[in-house]
Amino acid sequence: MLDRCLAALERIDYPRSDFEVLVIDDGSNIPLTDLIDRHNALLAIRYYRSDAHGPARARNLGLSSARGDYVVFTDDDCIPQPDWLTAFDAAFKSAPDVGFGGRIVDAPENNVYGRASQMLITFLYNGFPRHPDLTFFCSNNLAFPRRRLMELGGFDETFPRAAGEDRELCARWNQRYELRFLPDAVVRHHQLLDFRSFSHQHFRYGVGGAHFWSKKAAAGEAGVKVKSLDFYWRMLTFPFSAEKRLSAFTLSSLLLLSQVANMAGYFAGRIRTGRELRSISH
Repeated sequence: MLDRCLAALERIDYPRSDFEVLVIDDGSNIPLTDLIDRHNALLAIRYYRSDAHGPARARNLGLSSARGDYVVFTDDDCIPQPDWLTAFDAAFKSAPDVGFGGRIVDAPENNVYGRASQMLITFLYNGFPRHPDLTFFCSNNLAFPRRRLMELGGFDETFPRAAGEDRELCARWNQRYELRFLPDAVVRHHQLLDFRSFSHQHFRYGVGGAHFWSKKAAAGEAGVKVKSLDFYWRMLTFPFSAEKRLSAFTLSSLLLLSQVANMAGYFAGRIRTGRELRSISH
């Protein structure tokens, strides 16, 4: 997947001398040196290894190693579109102290599990104007002024897995600065999921959510915000606005499964942390 991502970065319509590429290997057992060398002819790549302590620490390594004024995060299973950096550059020129989350779209070859997982993100992004206090963006298409992000402390490394660390960072960022959606900065997300990995993905999100809310409770902030029935109704009917009926029914069923798995992960995470969280409804 990294090969495909780097190939996409080679096609970026942006001056090569104005950006660098940092590849952070979070403890994989895949040799990457030859692959990096193949792409170094067109990209200024610096390669670092982290010790499998999770994506938060890996991204912080990239943040501390970066030399530019702005940092843009993505993942190896994403394909940035050619005008990706141009869109972020224009946004930062008009608002240099704002954080931006770009648009994430389905890769054409994603199966129904990948489509359902991405559809959930699209639904959440569409709903942020209704609930601006809940706004967060996924770390596979997220950009910040580097100095401001360093001052904020970067990602919280107490999140050991890819779940919740981006949400927590966005919550802290929103307390000091502004976070905006930038739909022109697009990546395509390739998700190779089946029933088991889809369920595990959303279970993991629930575990991350429990850690997120436990930290807020420990800091004396508001407890868990329970979504309204209207929120879940809009989520489950969302596929019918864009899909044929049979496909929409399948996607809606998977969105329901995602929430069941998320809830199971949340309660598993609560048990793990041993914290009692106060729920408030909105």
